[in-house]
Amino acid sequence: MCLVVLSVPAVNPAYAKRAQAAKVKPVVHEGVRYTAPNADGRRAVVEAWDVAGGQKLWSVTVFKTFINPFLEADVQWVFIKALSLEGGRLVVLAESGQSYFVDLKSHAVTKR
Repeated sequence: MCLVVLSVPAVNPAYAKRAQAAKVKPVVHEGVRYTAPNADGRRAVVEAWDVAGGQKLWSVTVFKTFINPFLEADVQWVFIKALSLEGGRLVVLAESGQSYFVDLKSHAVTKR
């Protein structure tokens, strides 16, 4: 008598093709909290929130990642890794090592 046991392994996040995006520590400056939600690896966004009232003040796309359709999409995603302040500008560091500046008044983005 043959006994065949089939088992379906549970999905383990350790087998994912790409690690989860890092949780980015928000930066607070003059009553505004700047966050990087990292919701989509194709478009990196920074949001500004009023600390006192909790309303979103603005958001800006810092960079876009163009996805090659002939390769796995998720392994091409690039997320924001860290935020910091430098001389009235928000410094945005991408996982790729690239840095960007966001002007806090005009919301203009420049590549470092």
